[in-house]
Amino acid sequence: MTEKMSPKTRKALKDSIKKWMAIVRSTEAEERGVFNCPLCRLFHSNQCAGCPVKEKTEMHGCQGSPYNAWDNHHETWHSKEFGESTSRYKDCPECLRLAKKEVEFLKELLPEKKKEVEK
Repeated sequence: MTEKMSPKTRKALKDSIKKWMAIVRSTEAEERGVFNCPLCRLFHSNQCAGCPVKEKTEMHGCQGSPYNAWDNHHETWHSKEFGESTSRYKDCPECLRLAKKEVEFLKELLPEKKKEVEK
């Protein structure tokens, strides 16, 4: 991962963390993949080039990140149980567990967090 992060990328990363933290808190936040991800708004149309997630995993589309487990869980369990809805996270302990993993993963991508770990 690059040491420098543009202010625009940092804001998108922090906004993505906020979104996932809202999901963990079981608020009205909703996860709709590329459609409401601040990082995807910046990077998805260019094969994720420059996205901190891709820089970490070296894969496109959040492959290799905790998001994959979240996505697989929803496709396997919630597309039938909740009728394609992804907004009832508070009813599912696995959703909350996976959302917490996503928050921690994204926090680790912040340049200030990386420096903290290196000390």
